[in-house]
Amino acid sequence: MPDPNLNYTGLATPLSGNVDRSILSLTGASQALFAANPRRKRIIIKNGATALGLNLTGGTAVIGGAGTITLLAYEGIVFSEDDCPKNAMTVIGPALNYVSAFEGF
Repeated sequence: MPDPNLNYTGLATPLSGNVDRSILSLTGASQALFAANPRRKRIIIKNGATALGLNLTGGTAVIGGAGTITLLAYEGIVFSEDDCPKNAMTVIGPALNYVSAFEGF
């Protein structure tokens, strides 16, 4: 059954009740994106204009490093229900790039 929260482009539409954790200007160093939260049920992430690394384990994000997935320019990723990581996450990307991130409960 298709997810009713996906729009026609395939990227999830942020729902009311989601908390905006977006970072409008990355620093070029690994930085926190989400704190650990056992109640988390949905994560929606949309990358900005350049590639960035997303570390799903909460460790230091390094593009191409262990535990870090790379999102290409304007690429997005959605986690929901049982697939949604509950631990902290970090992100790394070039300075002045942005990442839109939403956390739902």
